[in-house]
Amino acid sequence: MTTWTPRPPSPDEPACWSWPFPPVLTDEERRARHDAEQEHVHPDERLTWSAMQLVLKGIGDIRMIEFHADRCAACGRSGEHLVDDHDHFTGRIRGFLCRSCNTLEGVCRPGVLDLYRETHPAKILGIEKYYTGRGWPLGWWQNWRTAWRLTGNEAWLPPAELEKWRNRPDVTAGGMLGMPTTPTPNHHR
Repeated sequence: MTTWTPRPPSPDEPACWSWPFPPVLTDEERRARHDAEQEHVHPDERLTWSAMQLVLKGIGDIRMIEFHADRCAACGRSGEHLVDDHDHFTGRIRGFLCRSCNTLEGVCRPGVLDLYRETHPAKILGIEKYYTGRGWPLGWWQNWRTAWRLTGNEAWLPPAELEKWRNRPDVTAGGMLGMPTTPTPNHHR
């Protein structure tokens, strides 16, 4: 279990660094909380408990949702549409960001977003889950060829394939299939 001590809020640090660790709830407590929250939702827009379980299964870990509490991990704004942020080099989910922070995360290096990349919600919570959004098919991490093609990360190659890859004469000329062996400067992590 990860030990996390939230810090006092600071504009120079990611908002998620000041959030408390989510409580550990039983399934019964989660269902009671879900039902209480749904009472305030218009009947046509209510999400049944079974549908909510499917949503949570897709996200992978309810602790991530509870930790974010509908807030952007970088700026802390709530009420914004949040997107799954993931490391394009490893394919692992880091947290939820508002669209503005997610766009900036791809091009900004210094400051709050750089700190966020170092210690993000998934790292805080001890969650290791792979992204399966647009262009990243379900189960991509189970096939080293697909994983390597998507990330460009040599770490996905089995040792025998890595040895073959490193001994190819065209590697120094841009790599097999044009894949970089290391991320390009604008290839955000």
